[in-house]
Amino acid sequence: MAPPPMSSDASELRYVVVVDMDNDTQLDIIVANYGTNNMGILFGYGNGAFLKQMMISTDSNSHPSCIAIGDFNDDTQLDIAVVNDGTTNTDIFLGFLDIISYPTGSAPFTVAVRDFNNDTQLDRAVVNGNDNDMSVLLGYGTFPLFLVVADFNNDNQLDIIVANRGSSNVSVLLGYGNGSFANQITYSTGSSPFSTVAGGFNNDNRLDVVVVNSYTNEVNILLATINTVLSI
Repeated sequence: MAPPPMSSDASELRYVVVVDMDNDTQLDIIVANYGTNNMGILFGYGNGAFLKQMMISTDSNSHPSCIAIGDFNDDTQLDIAVVNDGTTNTDIFLGFLDIISYPTGSAPFTVAVRDFNNDTQLDRAVVNGNDNDMSVLLGYGTFPLFLVVADFNNDNQLDIIVANRGSSNVSVLLGYGNGSFANQITYSTGSSPFSTVAGGFNNDNRLDVVVVNSYTNEVNILLATINTVLSI
C-alpha cells in the first residue's frame, strides 16, 4: 500500500489521530506538524487512498505537539483540540474554521479529553512541560463569551456566571471558596447571549443577572430566589 500523500509543508510530525472527521463513514488522518506550525488532515476514500493533506495553520512558532478529538460545542460535529508546545495555550478548531484559544501553563505538550466532572460537557487535561504541572480546562456550555463574578447565593464565596452564546443559556458555577466550583447549573436565555451584569433589581438582598441576547435583540432578567440561584 502506498503511503498517504503528505504535503511538503509538513515537517517534524509529532502526533497522529485516526477518526471520521467528515461523517462519510471513512476514516481520516490528522497529523500535528511540529516543525511547520500546522495540522494536516488527510481525508480517506475508504480504499486505502487519501486526498492530499489539507493544511491548517496553528500560528507561527506554535509547534503543535498533540491532538484530541471531541464535540466541544454540542453541534454533533467533531472538533479538534490542539496543544501548542511553543505557546501557553491550547486551541479548539470548530469545523476547521472557528478557533478558540484557552490559556494553559508553559509549553503544553499533551492533551486528553474526557468529562471529568460528570456534567455531560467534554473537558481537557493538559500537561505543561515547562511548569511541571497540569491544567484542567472544564467545558461549560458552548461558545462561552462573557462572565461575571459575584456572590450569588449569599454564602460569602465568589461564584461565576458565564454567557454561552452557542447554547443560548448561562452557566452558574457556585464557588466553594478554595478555588474549586460545583458542577454548572444552566438557565435558558434568548438566542445568543453575549454579555451579563449582576445587580439587585427587586430589593430582596440577592443578586440578579441581566443578560443581553444579540440574535433576538432582547434582554433577560434572571431573578434570584430563596430556593434557586436564578430564575426567569
